[in-house]
Amino acid sequence: MKKIFILLAAILFPLPALAQMFFEDAYIIDSRGSRKEVLIKNEGWVENPSTVVIKDGVTAKESSLGLNDIEEFGFVNGTTFRKFTVPIAHYEDDLSKIDSNPDLIPQIQTVFLRVLATGAVSLYSHHRGTTKFFIGKNQEIPSQLLYKRFYNNNYDLQKNKTYQSQLGQVIACPNTNVYNVDYKSEALTKLVKTYNNGCVSPAPSSKNKTKLVVHVLCMQKHREAAG
Repeated sequence: MKKIFILLAAILFPLPALAQMFFEDAYIIDSRGSRKEVLIKNEGWVENPSTVVIKDGVTAKESSLGLNDIEEFGFVNGTTFRKFTVPIAHYEDDLSKIDSNPDLIPQIQTVFLRVLATGAVSLYSHHRGTTKFFIGKNQEIPSQLLYKRFYNNNYDLQKNKTYQSQLGQVIACPNTNVYNVDYKSEALTKLVKTYNNGCVSPAPSSKNKTKLVVHVLCMQKHREAAG
């Protein structure tokens, strides 16, 4: 039965059609600052890309562009990447590879950073082995939020949380303690968006509201049934 299904899929969806599914409406801003609407092959990118495959919407010609060609690219309704030349300090997260040095040693690199939040303060991420976060104010070149785990002399696992004091220098919201913010995408994004929203937490999306309503209704029905 599986073989029949695969055969039907091959007949109904030829390879060119399947390949087309990977290309999505997007844009690029080239090295001269010109914006162009294109189709970009969305490859998911667990790690930040250094090149992208684009398809011209008119000629359907495919080409590969990289850091020398693009300043920014993004999908119309999705992810955006911007090019920066920044110091990046890499660190290990595997417990068997973590060392006893609490310091981070940055290296200058030109990379595409994923945009997580924009506004008075912008937040970016870069994943290559481990995830590093970057923050910048008023469109300035972002700086890495420094974090690293290391072992002390007793082989106890410690954390260099320099990123928390860095956040304190950029973000000041009443009733917000940056020293309670985890070095994670969700927590940092929420903090930055709250600050950009005038220190008021953004309203939940309609999707989240729907989940909340469904949850409340289910709880009501449960109580009624129990009663």
